[in-house]
Amino acid sequence: MAIRVVKLREADPGLLTRIKLRSRLDISGIRTSVEEIMKSVRERGDKAILEFYERFYGKRVLESLRVSENEFKKARSAVSERFIKAVEYAAKNIKRFHEEQKPKDSWFIEIERGVFIGQVTRPIESVGVYVPGGKAFYPSTALMTVIPAQVAGVSKIVATTPPAPDGSVDPHILVVLDYLGVREVFKVGGAHAVAALAFGTESVPRVEKITGPGGLWFTAAKQIIKEYTDVDIDFLAGPSEILVIADETADPEYVARDLISQLEHDEAAAAVLVTPSPSLAERVKEIVETLVEKIPRSDIVKKALEAYSAIV
Repeated sequence: MAIRVVKLREADPGLLTRIKLRSRLDISGIRTSVEEIMKSVRERGDKAILEFYERFYGKRVLESLRVSENEFKKARSAVSERFIKAVEYAAKNIKRFHEEQKPKDSWFIEIERGVFIGQVTRPIESVGVYVPGGKAFYPSTALMTVIPAQVAGVSKIVATTPPAPDGSVDPHILVVLDYLGVREVFKVGGAHAVAALAFGTESVPRVEKITGPGGLWFTAAKQIIKEYTDVDIDFLAGPSEILVIADETADPEYVARDLISQLEHDEAAAAVLVTPSPSLAERVKEIVETLVEKIPRSDIVKKALEAYSAIV
């Protein structure tokens, strides 16, 4: 499957419109079902979640929602030292970024005798972070959701992530959460995770804010929660997308890998390169086509290339 190369003035308007509108969130088709899930979790707690996964996988896969100490221990032996070093390196840079982003100290000024105005900045008390684990696993999401909360000074951080068909959680995700000191981790995904974090269950604590990306059902649940409760969210994240703007000085290998890195996430992902250089366009196209045949998730990338990607 090739990535198409189009000249902007000659491009099919329908293609460009489809790419631009792809990330708009339409939950109308699943809203009722999502609301039913949330109502069930609110009323029945853990039992609703455990029964859902039993139906979903056709067998009992979970006895408890919380990740055990033994699972954390086993996860550490299942990952490489190279991965650990990469986590440490990434965590350092992410923390540095958010420390710069953090609001400065509170301040007050006296505008007239006895009249003060100012601003006080305090962290919220609790955050629930969602780490996707459906079609792929994203330990990077754990880094990028937990570290900002820690820098802000949030005192309670809990995590949820979907269980695999055998009831396990990807060891890379657990190792990252353990490295960051997050030990309240629960096996629940999608709309069920949003409901558990927003309302609380016997196992999952209620939080003040829910962060992290997920699939359509998870995102729809975040939108509904925002409408009907005082639980805050970060934002509504659609499918992955990347826009690279590059001229003839860009390294085509880097550009091609950047495009593919997003397309691996989902068939609905989008990757667009905009360039004034015909030679870069053709070289990136060649590299993408070569790399696609070598990667483990090539079927997903090929579908995304066909539907929502282009070199312009």
